[in-house]
Amino acid sequence: FFQAIEQDASIIPEIKELLRKLNKPPFGSKFQEFSQILEPLMEDINLSFHQKKTDQSRLEDQTLLCNQLMAEITKFQEKFVTFRQETPDAKQKVEELKSVIAKHEEEIRLLKLQIANVLEKEDLVQKEASFVHQKIKESQTFQQEIATLVDNGKVLDEKLAEFKGKLNKLKSEFVI
Repeated sequence: FFQAIEQDASIIPEIKELLRKLNKPPFGSKFQEFSQILEPLMEDINLSFHQKKTDQSRLEDQTLLCNQLMAEITKFQEKFVTFRQETPDAKQKVEELKSVIAKHEEEIRLLKLQIANVLEKEDLVQKEASFVHQKIKESQTFQQEIATLVDNGKVLDEKLAEFKGKLNKLKSEFVI
């Protein structure tokens, strides 16, 4: 009887109704004492049943939560194992990248030196070009001066020739 109540609490109202009917005439006096003992017991069983149901519900909730946590822990462990397996590869890749970066930085440093050398050479070439340009201008000036002197020399040669002619003429006049 009590096991049936523990398994299904919905019988309790039916039993209470049965006890009320039994408390009425013609059975009333015989079952009244039994009913007074049985009703509090049934209330305790009902409360116990509800408490058991609540506890069972909590247990199910906690079991579900525990299972979810275990699943998450398992996933994390799998990820952790994968991470540990990949970590040496990642470390190696980091070292390779550091090596490549160092190599490129050295190449950049060398290129900067080459650029500085080229700029220095370009500056020297510009200075040389400026010097050559200046010398060309000086040379042109000298050529103009030489041309002027040559022209003046020709004029002087002509005058000299003229004076020589006059001198020769004078000489020939005095010799007679």
